[in-house]
Amino acid sequence: MPRLKLNDALYFAQEHHIILRPTARSIALWAPGVRVPSPIRETLVAHKYKLRELIAKSDIRTCPSPGLHRPEWYHAGEQEYKCAICQRLTLNI
Repeated sequence: MPRLKLNDALYFAQEHHIILRPTARSIALWAPGVRVPSPIRETLVAHKYKLRELIAKSDIRTCPSPGLHRPEWYHAGEQEYKCAICQRLTLNI
């Protein structure tokens, strides 16, 4: 199966409430009870540098729970939207 687009992999991650966490050299996926298909995992790991940047910015595309967090989303500039809840959680990593 060809590698997916990053946005498609992020959509899957949000739909399944997968938490993306930066590690020293890559990213980790925390998905209790969810089998993450290989193409999704490979795509996310292939884009680890971009994802680490998005996670650090608390970009809404990396928010694991849009349904619950959406009230805390805010506009942070041109086409930049952040999740205030993820931002607070990122401070604790």
